[in-house]
Amino acid sequence: MEDLHAAIAAFLRVRHPGTPPRRRRTDAPPAETRELAIYARVAGTTPAERVALSAQIVACRDAAGDTRIGLVFADTVDETGLERPKLTELRTAIRRGWITTVLVTSTARLTPDPRLLRVLADEWEAAGVAIVVVGGM
Repeated sequence: MEDLHAAIAAFLRVRHPGTPPRRRRTDAPPAETRELAIYARVAGTTPAERVALSAQIVACRDAAGDTRIGLVFADTVDETGLERPKLTELRTAIRRGWITTVLVTSTARLTPDPRLLRVLADEWEAAGVAIVVVGGM
């Protein structure tokens, strides 16, 4: 099957020169297209918590200025460990090389546990990803 895909890609490159090769979903993007991501978290889904979640995202967008924000990960769960749906998605995107920087309003949004924060910081540093705390919350 892989040979078939390669043959089709070769045919298309001959037929349409100048077209960049297609990437698979799991391939890391080129360095110049890696993106900033926002991570926000609140403990639930009450109207006040939804406002707080939006405020976190707005604060991060404001801090980024003209820089393009590619992905926003927003958890609404009362869980302080590392097993949260959107945090898991963020970690996967980082492992795949899609993210250069993660913006948060507080490190407590990632986790209030210093040991778990160190795990994330080490993991993301090894992947070349910076954590930027923009404050405001």
